[in-house]
Amino acid sequence: MAAHATGRPIIEVNTDTTILADTLRGDPLARLETDILPAFLVSRSWYAARDAGPPPVKVVEALPFGADGTPYLLLILQAEPPGRDAQRYFLPLAVSWDGAVDAGHRDALTILRRGGTEGVLFDAMADDGFVRTLFQGFGTGEAVSGLRFRHAVGHGTGGWWQQGLPIRRLGGEASNSLLRLGDTAFLKVFRKLEAAGSPEVEMVRFLTEDARFDRVPPLLGWIEREDASGAPISLAMVQGLVLPNDGDGWTYVTGHLEARLRDFESGDRE
Repeated sequence: MAAHATGRPIIEVNTDTTILADTLRGDPLARLETDILPAFLVSRSWYAARDAGPPPVKVVEALPFGADGTPYLLLILQAEPPGRDAQRYFLPLAVSWDGAVDAGHRDALTILRRGGTEGVLFDAMADDGFVRTLFQGFGTGEAVSGLRFRHAVGHGTGGWWQQGLPIRRLGGEASNSLLRLGDTAFLKVFRKLEAAGSPEVEMVRFLTEDARFDRVPPLLGWIEREDASGAPISLAMVQGLVLPNDGDGWTYVTGHLEARLRDFESGDRE
């Protein structure tokens, strides 16, 4: 396979369409599975078997998403880490044909070449347009590409999904992808998929709808899709943003431990 000047591999495509589902068919999809996805997965903090090396990867589902002509494709992947059970992952894709995303971007997977034109295939979580399209699904309440947008009881109104609010990505090592929507909500996209839905969604849903427990950010909604057996699989959840706050639990705990270590090193061991 040819390589770009950045070192990214190049996949030749033979279609003029801007719809990614039509572009990645046949040989391009096979090359994505064998030559691109194994190495990409082990480079991601959310891939649970990075220490096992690049796994064989199969695209189980490829779902077009967004308005007609919008280049989004939702992939459900099955990875088979050496010596471990198979795992499923969620990877939304987008393509940039206009240079808006550089080939060296950390979320780029590969280069698509169509005649004399090159585009960058990348993780759509890096694209604000994709994130806004996800939120828009909560506003319409309609199923899109088999995805169902669910509202938690009491949170089906209020416009928390409204467009135009600033999007901020929350960095750091994480097993999921986290984004903040203005001062309203934060979105968690699950990368590693659970066979019977997400325990986290079920727990926060119980605390929000049944227990009415107000010491955790409330569940506003979640996105799910049925698998081949009809069982729901949670792809993402949205929780309300509590302000002011002391940050997320991970930052709070690690900050406290670091402070205690500094005290210990300085001789203050009380």
